Amino acid sequence: MVGDDSGQMSVEILFLFAVSIILLLVFTLPLTQMAIENNLDVSNILNVKSSVLQLANGIDDVYAQGMGSKKVITIESPADLSILIKPRSISTEISLHDGKIKKFSNNHKAENAFSNLNLDKGVNKVLICWPDDSANIVVKRI
Repeated sequence: MVGDDSGQMSVEILFLFAVSIILLLVFTLPLTQMAIENNLDVSNILNVKSSVLQLANGIDDVYAQGMGSKKVITIESPADLSILIKPRSISTEISLHDGKIKKFSNNHKAENAFSNLNLDKGVNKVLICWPDDSANIVVKRI
């Protein structure tokens, strides 16, 4: 009979539809996850680069104003960072999702800035000062 075959055909179409959806998910979810991780890495890289540049500009401002000057800056860090400040340079690194480490460095004008600044993930306030009784610029988290 012709009417009895229509139910079988509906079940086969539903089965094919379900299999095609499962195959689509199996191939697209890992690709989507990789794309999201790559976008997060790019975002974190840009945020760290911005933080290092902001810190270098703050050191330049204090150095230009001379002894007795100070500046407080707010840095939003995407991860825990250890920033090494040496004469004329700042450097740090961040771990990416694929296990690689990206290093950043930037230059500043101060020849008397020495510090190892540790920033926590999130918002950090940083004091950059050149005390009257010191030959060096001090950079510390407050």
